[in-house]
Amino acid sequence: MPSGEAIRGAWQNYVFRLPEEWRADLGRTKSEAIAVVPVRRRRDGGTTINHWLGAWDWTWIASADFARENNLCALSEHLNNTLDQILTLLDLATACLFFETICFIYAKPTELFLDSAGRLHHEEKAATEFIDGTKYFVWHGVEVPEDIIMHPHKIKVKGIENERNVEIRRIMIERYGLNNFIRDSAARVVQRDEFGTLYRKELPGEEPVVVVRVENSTAEHDGEYKNYYLRVPPHIQTAREAVAWTFDMKEDDYSPKVET
Repeated sequence: MPSGEAIRGAWQNYVFRLPEEWRADLGRTKSEAIAVVPVRRRRDGGTTINHWLGAWDWTWIASADFARENNLCALSEHLNNTLDQILTLLDLATACLFFETICFIYAKPTELFLDSAGRLHHEEKAATEFIDGTKYFVWHGVEVPEDIIMHPHKIKVKGIENERNVEIRRIMIERYGLNNFIRDSAARVVQRDEFGTLYRKELPGEEPVVVVRVENSTAEHDGEYKNYYLRVPPHIQTAREAVAWTFDMKEDDYSPKVET
């Protein structure tokens, strides 16, 4: 493990290898300097700055902050004040874009919701909202119109069929309900057998929706037998083949003797 003196020397060399004009006044940027500087809060309350997207022109921020906190070098009053201002700015932002005479600030959201995969998502409200009231409605990482989240009851079959964005159309079907869509869209019955009913619905610009409807062999508490709608690949030709596919089996191999 390197000694404290070695670390100190390495960081001093790192800071002072910057161009001469930067060492004279590190608060001055180059006209072409542009960087995104995200902020991470440390447990002790301090601020750690991570650099990415080619932020080599702004490494002085992290270098100067590290040097100041660890007494590696003395900073001028001007640089101290500039550094304090920038760190305060970054503490209020998710990221910033720095130019010579202007800085674009990406403010932290007031609300932020993610799904289990870390994607923006919320089923009943905006997935993220900012202090100025700007909201983004997102379904598992896909930005959608507000009504799809806030008013799913307004989704109509005609609207689904006319939607040109394939991802949004699939989300609309999910929100509308696959069983409702098959029923209300007049999907064509492809085949029936003892295993269920196979439906097919053609959609512009994407593969058709093919669904098998199966009936639960066990009655519910009220005595009713519940139907399930399962989406299967478009090449499926029979209900038996569709059910077999849900068990990762070929049609000829699927022959259950007892249903549960």
